[in-house]
Amino acid sequence: MILCCECGTAIEPNPANMCVPCLRTQVDITEGIPKQAVLHFCKGCERYLQPPAEWVSCSLESRELLSLCLKKLKGLSRVKLVDAGFVWTEPHSKRIKASGVLFSKIKLYSLVISIRCTPTPSIHRLPIPSQSRLPLLSDVKLTVHGEVIGGATLQQVFVVEFTVNHQMCEDCHRTEAQDYWRALVQIRQKAENKKTFYYLEQLILKHKAHDRTLGIKPIHEGLDFFYNTEAYARKMVDFLASVLPIKYQHSKKLISHDIHSNLYNYKFTYSVEIVPVSKDSVVCLPPKLTHQLGGISPLCLVYRVTNTVHVIDPGSAQIAEISSTVFWRHPFDSICNPKQLTEYIVMDLEPIKQKDRKIFPGQGAVSTK
Repeated sequence: MILCCECGTAIEPNPANMCVPCLRTQVDITEGIPKQAVLHFCKGCERYLQPPAEWVSCSLESRELLSLCLKKLKGLSRVKLVDAGFVWTEPHSKRIKASGVLFSKIKLYSLVISIRCTPTPSIHRLPIPSQSRLPLLSDVKLTVHGEVIGGATLQQVFVVEFTVNHQMCEDCHRTEAQDYWRALVQIRQKAENKKTFYYLEQLILKHKAHDRTLGIKPIHEGLDFFYNTEAYARKMVDFLASVLPIKYQHSKKLISHDIHSNLYNYKFTYSVEIVPVSKDSVVCLPPKLTHQLGGISPLCLVYRVTNTVHVIDPGSAQIAEISSTVFWRHPFDSICNPKQLTEYIVMDLEPIKQKDRKIFPGQGAVSTK
């Protein structure tokens, strides 16, 4: 045991020959690390700004949000970060960092974090005015240690306060502008039976194919999807082609042109047309198409529509699949819709044995259901 050179307390020998309280009064290893920082949050899309120009989605008390907070701190490379976590903050202790106006409309929620690296964090939400310029505050508790006088290692805990300021991202800013979209996907189905179109709506919601849309506008025969880049519109068209038999046309319109830098500003439009048949539609196939499908009867019933059109002959139970390319090469329309059909009750049936069925050379597949 030795005595501390500052206060004379008996301590274990260490390179600095000082006790921990005296060592902390002499050296601050958190010097150079900011104790306050600012996070920019977009209220429109609920994303945070990751400098220089990337916007990321982070849930409350998530690892992504904690990582974003740590990236805002300069000087952490000089010390070793041991622990990091969120600290509970008083929901009513809002402080105005800049001048602003408080409105009365209630919409958003303030963030109250009560976690310090526990597996089950608890989040409390309190309503605050949505148009408020009042900043949201969240604290991050950090534990670091570094070498000090004589090679001694000192561990210190400190809290960094982050102020969440509202800032509109480029996508939301373009949405609020008059000419916000750069690409348009027009989806149309020119038919009375809209079952295929309703099925497409469920697929879009299931696979979240509408996440990158700036807006959706309903039209009489379909929907219009607006995008800020052509790549997102092209991705939507590829998704439609993978789930339904479609055809599309592509066009672009010149908006502006910079002759000095040779930059062109275009608006792109994709016109997508879905096959005009749906489930339970009665169709009449063209003669050339019936010959290609193994001599199936021209009068068929559509029993399923996926990326191909599935038809069945009610008389012989022969089935066939019509791809998108074949359909648009030999187009046909429905001659009867489900609303025009009459429901009957089958009172008796007479099964036909396999040997009694009429089979001819080149016949297509026959359903066994």
